[in-house]
Amino acid sequence: MIRQEKIQVPARDGYPLSVLFLSKDDAPKGVIQFHAGTVIRKEFYLKFASYLAGEGFHVYLFDYRGVGESRPVSLKGFEAGISDWGSKDAPGILDYLSTIYTDVPIHLFAHSMGGQILGLMPNWYLFDKILVSN
Repeated sequence: MIRQEKIQVPARDGYPLSVLFLSKDDAPKGVIQFHAGTVIRKEFYLKFASYLAGEGFHVYLFDYRGVGESRPVSLKGFEAGISDWGSKDAPGILDYLSTIYTDVPIHLFAHSMGGQILGLMPNWYLFDKILVSN
């Protein structure tokens, strides 16, 4: 049975990001940080993420600031964009994962724009493997 847990993880500037953690086992064979495409909610990838969790990975899906459950009550006057997602949001998730998982590989699976923001991440080198899909 796949376990799902909603948590909040801060971006590098402290902005709270909504994260969905999926796992089957307590001792994973690896961790997957999942980058969504442009303005796609994390739940869109739930079936694939559940499959990966069933294969023994801990999977972390998250909504970028301004998207899904990481958006404020009102978007009026709220400024966020791809540069924030790549320089603050995705690195914040990776910072969080790298402090928890020190003895298993951390991988990136990125869809579309989620792969492009990798170039904005100052801590990209912490990924053991990277897979980008369009």
